Amino acid sequence: MSDEGFLTFGTILGLVGGFLILLFGVIEASVGVVILALGGSWVGVLPGVGGILIGIILMVIFLLLVVSDEGSETLGAVAIVLALVSLACGAGGLVGFAFAVVGGACAMAFSRENREVPYHPRKPTSSSSEAAPTAPPPSPRFYRGCVNCGTISPVEATVCPNCGSKLG
Repeated sequence: MSDEGFLTFGTILGLVGGFLILLFGVIEASVGVVILALGGSWVGVLPGVGGILIGIILMVIFLLLVVSDEGSETLGAVAIVLALVSLACGAGGLVGFAFAVVGGACAMAFSRENREVPYHPRKPTSSSSEAAPTAPPPSPRFYRGCVNCGTISPVEATVCPNCGSKLG
């Protein structure tokens, strides 16, 4: 799978994890409000509110990774820390935590800074004053270069096809 595929996979997992944490936060906050209405303490609402906030922040982080890869290592680390905090709050359960951690780890591991840029040699331009040596066609034959201009010719050739110099 390519790097972009892993980044997309990690982003999708992170978004699902953020959504699960948000969903469980809403459920926990709702249960806390019901308990508060029945004469309980308002402390039961706090984990739900924390889950809602963490879920929203995680979803924003992973949406930022969809739009741009800039700072993906930092955003991935923040996502992992927020997932750990959500687990400590009891918001989102293990599945939301696991998805957010894997999404953050993928964002950190597959950032643009960590990818190798493939080497593409520059093609010679026709505006150069000297004739550029031509590359030999792929075949099992043997070739030799012209001492005068550098053109590659088959070993059977006696004169350079480019400048007419004797090969030898």
